[in-house]
Order: sequence, then C-alpha cells, then structure tokens
Amino acid sequence: MLVYDDVSTQEKIRVYDKGMTVQPHYDTFGEFQLSYRFGDIYTPRLDDSEPLKNECQHFVHCIQKQEQPRSDGHAGLAVVRVMERACDSIRRNGEKLAVNPTGSSPSGATPGGTRP
Repeated sequence: MLVYDDVSTQEKIRVYDKGMTVQPHYDTFGEFQLSYRFGDIYTPRLDDSEPLKNECQHFVHCIQKQEQPRSDGHAGLAVVRVMERACDSIRRNGEKLAVNPTGSSPSGATPGGTRP
C-alpha cells in the first residue's frame, strides 16, 4: 500500500509492506482462513522542490533548446478525453465505457457529454 501526503514536509510518500493470503484449498466456510502480513514501512527520499517551479523550468528549457516537452498539448488532450469519459460514466450510474484517449469517444459523445 502506498500513502501520499502532500502536506508532509518530511515523508510525502510511505510504502507499507502489507498483504493477505487466502489458503489455497478449503472444503467448508469454517476451514476458510486468511493470513495477514504486516511488514516494513519504506519512505523513499524525494527531492524537496516545488513542482510548479520544476514544470516552468522544464518549459523554458524546451523553448530555449527547441526540445519536445515531457507532456505536451496532445498528452493534455488525452487526459481531458479520459476525464470526459469518466464523467459520462458517472452520468450513466457507473456504466463501464470504452476510453479512446487519442480520438473521439466510441459512443459518439462530444466533449461535455452531449451527443451530436
């Protein structure tokens, strides 16, 4: 399990080694057993830097060096398309919908969840 705490100044990410195992064979409900595992907690070291500052510096670097940014307008459009499909799914009471982040939605819905 991973926990992210954006407001923590020391340990923003903690990785907990937890889990459970189901016994492979049982004949009755009474024989059913779970085995819980509680292990170590790992806290990776992260650079203490401001994300927006890093993003702006990367943007300026790409302009100065004429390089392709890590995430461009195409990546942003793909994210928006996925989020629109999630909203469509919510409007349809959680119905599973196909997602095509590189093109129009399979159902013919247009941005904003309306039909043409």
